[in-house]
Amino acid sequence: MAGELDPRLIGLLRASLGFVDALRDIGIQGEIAVRLERDDARQLLNVVEIRGAGSARLAGLTFEWPKADAVEAFAENDNDGIVLTEDDTPALK
Repeated sequence: MAGELDPRLIGLLRASLGFVDALRDIGIQGEIAVRLERDDARQLLNVVEIRGAGSARLAGLTFEWPKADAVEAFAENDNDGIVLTEDDTPALK
């Protein structure tokens, strides 16, 4: 319901629309992205509520931020190149 929307989200949407319009007016075409530091992204997530996502799309803008920690990013791919037998799991290696 409209009455339940966070007023900060409404402000963010209005500002985003204005920003996109201004960029389009000066000839920017294609994708537009704003890169945020991780701590700043948490502030955005508090307003938008898109937990777990690596980016948010609002009003023609994509808000992007890095992973929380280099170790977290490494952990996603730490099994690359490991040859497992039928009974093995990455944790057993």
